[in-house]
Amino acid sequence: MTDNVIRFPKEKMNTPPQSLDDMIADMERMRHEHADEVASSMIPQLIGLFMANGIDVDQHEYIKDVSMIVESTKSLLYKYMNIEHPFHEMVESVFEFNYNEDETVSYKYTIPSDMEEE
Repeated sequence: MTDNVIRFPKEKMNTPPQSLDDMIADMERMRHEHADEVASSMIPQLIGLFMANGIDVDQHEYIKDVSMIVESTKSLLYKYMNIEHPFHEMVESVFEFNYNEDETVSYKYTIPSDMEEE
Protein backbone atom coordinates (compact mmCIF):
# COMPACT_ATOMS: atom_id res chain seq x y z
CA MET A 1 0.00 0.00 0.00
CA THR A 2 2.92 2.41 0.45
CA ASP A 3 3.47 2.57 -3.31
CA ASN A 4 0.42 4.88 -3.64
CA VAL A 5 1.90 7.62 -1.44
CA ILE A 6 2.53 10.94 -3.16
CA ARG A 7 5.45 12.78 -1.63
CA PHE A 8 5.16 16.53 -1.08
CA PRO A 9 7.85 18.45 -3.01
CA LYS A 10 10.03 19.69 -0.14
CA GLU A 11 12.04 22.09 -2.32
CA LYS A 12 8.90 24.21 -2.77
CA MET A 13 8.73 24.78 0.97
CA ASN A 14 11.80 27.04 0.82
CA THR A 15 10.62 29.29 -2.01
CA PRO A 16 8.73 32.45 -1.15
CA PRO A 17 5.25 32.97 -2.62
CA GLN A 18 5.11 34.83 -5.90
CA SER A 19 4.35 38.51 -5.88
CA LEU A 20 1.14 39.70 -7.48
CA ASP A 21 3.14 41.13 -10.39
CA ASP A 22 4.86 37.76 -10.89
CA MET A 23 1.54 35.94 -10.90
CA ILE A 24 0.02 38.41 -13.38
CA ALA A 25 3.07 38.12 -15.67
CA ASP A 26 2.89 34.33 -15.44
CA MET A 27 -0.81 34.36 -16.34
CA GLU A 28 -0.13 36.69 -19.28
CA ARG A 29 2.64 34.38 -20.49
CA MET A 30 0.36 31.33 -20.21
CA ARG A 31 -2.48 33.08 -22.10
CA HIS A 32 -0.04 34.11 -24.83
CA GLU A 33 1.35 30.56 -25.07
CA HIS A 34 -2.17 29.14 -25.23
CA ALA A 35 -3.18 31.54 -28.01
CA ASP A 36 -0.05 30.61 -29.98
CA GLU A 37 -0.74 26.89 -29.49
CA VAL A 38 -4.32 27.28 -30.72
CA ALA A 39 -3.08 29.26 -33.73
CA SER A 40 -0.44 26.61 -34.43
CA SER A 41 -3.12 23.95 -34.57
CA MET A 42 -5.57 26.04 -36.60
CA ILE A 43 -3.24 27.42 -39.29
CA PRO A 44 -2.40 24.06 -40.90
CA GLN A 45 -6.13 23.28 -41.01
CA LEU A 46 -6.86 26.60 -42.74
CA ILE A 47 -4.08 26.02 -45.26
CA GLY A 48 -5.37 22.47 -45.73
CA LEU A 49 -8.80 23.89 -46.64
CA PHE A 50 -7.23 25.99 -49.37
CA MET A 51 -5.25 23.00 -50.66
CA ALA A 52 -8.33 20.72 -50.52
CA ASN A 53 -10.14 23.24 -52.72
CA GLY A 54 -7.40 23.23 -55.33
CA ILE A 55 -5.67 26.41 -54.20
CA ASP A 56 -1.97 25.63 -53.92
CA VAL A 57 -0.93 28.25 -51.37
CA ASP A 58 2.42 26.52 -50.92
CA GLN A 59 3.96 28.59 -53.72
CA HIS A 60 6.45 31.44 -53.28
CA GLU A 61 4.07 34.00 -54.79
CA TYR A 62 1.52 33.43 -51.98
CA ILE A 63 3.86 33.77 -48.97
CA LYS A 64 2.70 37.27 -48.07
CA ASP A 65 -0.98 36.38 -48.45
CA VAL A 66 -0.58 33.29 -46.27
CA SER A 67 1.38 35.38 -43.74
CA MET A 68 -1.57 37.79 -43.62
CA ILE A 69 -3.93 34.87 -42.91
CA VAL A 70 -1.61 33.59 -40.16
CA GLU A 71 -1.31 36.97 -38.45
CA SER A 72 -5.02 37.74 -38.86
CA THR A 73 -5.84 34.44 -37.19
CA LYS A 74 -3.45 35.24 -34.34
CA SER A 75 -4.94 38.72 -34.07
CA LEU A 76 -8.44 37.29 -33.66
CA LEU A 77 -7.30 34.79 -31.03
CA TYR A 78 -5.31 37.46 -29.20
CA LYS A 79 -8.28 39.83 -29.18
CA TYR A 80 -10.48 37.04 -27.79
CA MET A 81 -7.91 36.43 -25.05
CA ASN A 82 -7.30 40.15 -24.34
CA ILE A 83 -3.74 40.12 -25.65
CA GLU A 84 -2.40 42.99 -27.72
CA HIS A 85 -1.55 42.36 -31.37
CA PRO A 86 -0.32 44.92 -33.93
CA PHE A 87 -3.20 44.07 -36.30
CA HIS A 88 -5.86 45.27 -33.84
CA GLU A 89 -5.27 48.93 -34.58
CA MET A 90 -5.05 48.29 -38.32
CA VAL A 91 -8.34 46.34 -38.36
CA GLU A 92 -10.13 49.10 -36.45
CA SER A 93 -8.89 51.76 -38.85
CA VAL A 94 -9.47 49.82 -42.09
CA PHE A 95 -12.81 48.00 -41.66
CA GLU A 96 -16.35 49.24 -41.16
CA PHE A 97 -19.31 46.90 -40.80
CA ASN A 98 -23.09 46.93 -40.54
CA TYR A 99 -25.67 44.35 -39.57
CA ASN A 100 -28.16 43.63 -42.33
CA GLU A 101 -31.87 43.08 -41.71
CA ASP A 102 -31.32 39.31 -41.88
CA GLU A 103 -28.62 39.69 -39.20
CA THR A 104 -25.77 38.92 -41.59
CA VAL A 105 -22.83 41.30 -41.60
CA SER A 106 -21.75 43.46 -44.48
CA TYR A 107 -18.42 45.21 -44.37
CA LYS A 108 -16.28 47.52 -46.39
CA TYR A 109 -12.67 48.44 -46.06
CA THR A 110 -10.67 51.50 -46.87
CA ILE A 111 -6.90 51.43 -47.11
CA PRO A 112 -5.51 54.61 -45.50
CA SER A 113 -3.93 56.91 -48.08
CA ASP A 114 -0.45 56.73 -46.52
CA MET A 115 -0.46 52.93 -47.08
CA GLU A 116 -1.63 53.30 -50.69
CA GLU A 117 1.47 55.28 -51.63
CA GLU A 118 3.88 52.49 -50.59
